[in-house]
Amino acid sequence: MRRVSAKRHRTRCWSRPSFFEFRNAPISLAELALLEYAEKLTREPSACKENDIQLLRQAGWSDRAILETTLVISYFNFVNRIADGLGVELEKL
Repeated sequence: MRRVSAKRHRTRCWSRPSFFEFRNAPISLAELALLEYAEKLTREPSACKENDIQLLRQAGWSDRAILETTLVISYFNFVNRIADGLGVELEKL
């Protein structure tokens, strides 16, 4: 097991200016809807409601695609919260 830093203060990634603003990217409206859902699920998970799923369906996403996307987003958020909670720092490359 790798040694974990006792660093107490960590800046959340979403509070820093983004190096990639997806709303300005050359993407489809369906992709934009999915990325907005990902952002909402990450920042305010309790605010996600059935209406958000309906918007994704209206944008053309299947229930399977919505489920898979939700699972991936949730997994990454879960792992990042564990790492933040334990003070794990990125390895230097």
